[in-house]
Amino acid sequence: MSGFKKFREDQNAIKANEQLFEKAKKKIITTMIGALADVESMLAYELGKDSELHEKLRSSILDRGNNQIRNLEVDFAAYEINLKKYVFILPVQPRD
Repeated sequence: MSGFKKFREDQNAIKANEQLFEKAKKKIITTMIGALADVESMLAYELGKDSELHEKLRSSILDRGNNQIRNLEVDFAAYEINLKKYVFILPVQPRD
């Protein structure tokens, strides 16, 4: 295998890893924000937006989510990920 081909494959693996990590990270963030939105909409009347309990709950949800993102980043570093590429084979028919 040529040096350039190996370099290109390595760069593609790094890019695939980064893309997958960013997608997973976005899903965790979406889950955290969704949980916060649910808590705030369902308990806002009882707790009040400025209550100490609201702030503790909000911090707890965000801290757990951010810890999981950091754990995920460590896990991704241990793997080599390759993006599957799609190949389309179009049939060609001769003209008359």
